[in-house]
Order: sequence, then structure tokens, then C-alpha cells
Amino acid sequence: MKPHITSLENERIKYVNTIVNELHDSCDEIYESLIDHEYSECKEISKELILKLKSMIESMEDDL
Repeated sequence: MKPHITSLENERIKYVNTIVNELHDSCDEIYESLIDHEYSECKEISKELILKLKSMIESMEDDL
């Protein structure tokens, strides 16, 4: 029997998937900018990624 997932848990799963997809997209952009020698763009994308990760860490700390 399949476990019941609450609507709150379902929203949490959607949120986690969205965040992970954004992180993945950022990593793809970093890779492409490095390959294309677009270092200033890479630096900006990397800074944005760091901010996203910091925010994610803070939200996890709030849940502890």
C-alpha cells in the first residue's frame, strides 16, 4: 500500500524539487560560461549560486 502524503508534504516536495532544479541550472550555466571563457558571467552566476545555497542552509537551520 502506498503511504499517504499530506498536502503540506506534497508542497514541501514541490519546493525542494524547484530549489534543486534551480541549483542544477546554475551549475549548468557555470559550466557553459567556463567552457566559453566568459569569466565575468561565471563569477556572477557563482555568486548567485552561493546566495541560494546560503539561503537553503539558513532555512534548514531554522527547522532544526
